[in-house]
Amino acid sequence: DVTLDAMAAENERLLRRHRIPGPEIGRRQNFDPHVLRHYATPAQLVGLQYMTARMNAEARTWFQRALEIDPGYTEAEAALSKLALR
Repeated sequence: DVTLDAMAAENERLLRRHRIPGPEIGRRQNFDPHVLRHYATPAQLVGLQYMTARMNAEARTWFQRALEIDPGYTEAEAALSKLALR
């Protein structure tokens, strides 16, 4: 079994190893916006795991990270809004 903190630490380690493109590529009319989404999805999923565990501060950090990578990630934005209601 993998703990939530271990999963988050591994995701942090992997994100640091990659050179993530800047959010400006999300405005292009090619496949580039999809690249951002693929980089942002792990952060979104970690955030969802923290949210399920009711660890809201950690969840917020990961949702914000997803939005830093892909500002158009509506699911991360919606999750942040949900947290604000808690």
